[in-house]
Amino acid sequence: IGGVPTIFSEWMDNGSLKDRIRDGSLYEGTEEEVQERILDIAIQTARGLQYSHENNLIHQDVKPGNILLTKDWDAKVADFGLAKAQSQLTENKKPVSTGYTIQYCPREQAEGAPAEKWMDVYAWALTVLEMYAGKRLWQTGNEVREHLADYVSLCRITPSATMVKLLAGCLRWKINDFSMVIKDLEKIPYEIENPASVKDGGVSGDLSGETFGSEPDGQPGEGLAGPPNEGSSDKNPGKIGRAVQQECRDRYRM
Repeated sequence: IGGVPTIFSEWMDNGSLKDRIRDGSLYEGTEEEVQERILDIAIQTARGLQYSHENNLIHQDVKPGNILLTKDWDAKVADFGLAKAQSQLTENKKPVSTGYTIQYCPREQAEGAPAEKWMDVYAWALTVLEMYAGKRLWQTGNEVREHLADYVSLCRITPSATMVKLLAGCLRWKINDFSMVIKDLEKIPYEIENPASVKDGGVSGDLSGETFGSEPDGQPGEGLAGPPNEGSSDKNPGKIGRAVQQECRDRYRM
């Protein structure tokens, strides 16, 4: 306009998710309403990122400040400019990982590894965790891998057992497919409506017998958190294997 490059975008009445966490408006209403709102934003964001990945676009900087909200709490992932310019996948070359925020990225991304889809899944998990926590409790994204149970215990809103296991899987494994994440997210409304149906609930749930459904190379299985109230037995741990299953128990003992 008038010789000045101009960008037009949709007006988002509710600002960013970061703003709504900071001013506390994300937590207005009953406990059930807040749980549903957080879950809804998590699902919408995951679906948006899944769509971008299906179109060979890695965001690289998923965080609360880049999720915009309408007055009705519809979530939209923003700031794809850098992703579009520098992260377009080709058959011959992986995009360079740039533009990340250290508080939400894994160690590999911070060290300059080529951008991969699983890095967006990792950052999404930290964004969701921050919604439950009410603020960012960590200094770097990498440290959450080792201290997830500690941070969950400090959350303002207690996440469901399935959500905790899902977040653990997203941080532990290099998950390149949001469809498995969404599959687990869709189990959670039942837990919100029927909290007594979830054994022990929240961080006290037992990870024994559960599978994150993924090998370390990030190929998803039947869902990262396992089926509701089910899972692989110790005698049949599935793709993770007995040694890794034990590591998960030790690391995320709940």
